[in-house]
Amino acid sequence: MDPTSAALPILRIQQLPAYQSGGQQQAPFAQGQLLQGVISARTGTGQFAIDIGGRQVRAESTTPLQVGARLDLQVTALVPRVELQILPNPVHRMIGTTIHLIGQQG
Repeated sequence: MDPTSAALPILRIQQLPAYQSGGQQQAPFAQGQLLQGVISARTGTGQFAIDIGGRQVRAESTTPLQVGARLDLQVTALVPRVELQILPNPVHRMIGTTIHLIGQQG
C-alpha cells in the first residue's frame, strides 16, 4: 500500500440502498473498485448525501466537503461498513508537482 494513502480522507457509508440484479440482492461495491461521486447535500455535521452512479448514499466524513464537489473514490473496506477513500484529483496533483519543480529551477 502507498504510505501516503493513510493520510487520504475516508467516507464511511451510513446508508446504502439495496442493489438487486436478477432477483438477488448483491453487494453494490467491490473491494478496490474505483468510483466517482458528487456531494449532493450536507445532511448534518460531518454527514453528506452523495450521488454515486445515480444512487444516493449517506456518508460521514471528518473532512470538510463542499456540496457540488466531484470526488474520485476507491472502496477500501466492505465490512463492517463500506468505506470509500477520497483520492486526490490528478489535475491538482500535477499542478502541485509542476509548482514544486518550477521552484527548484534557478
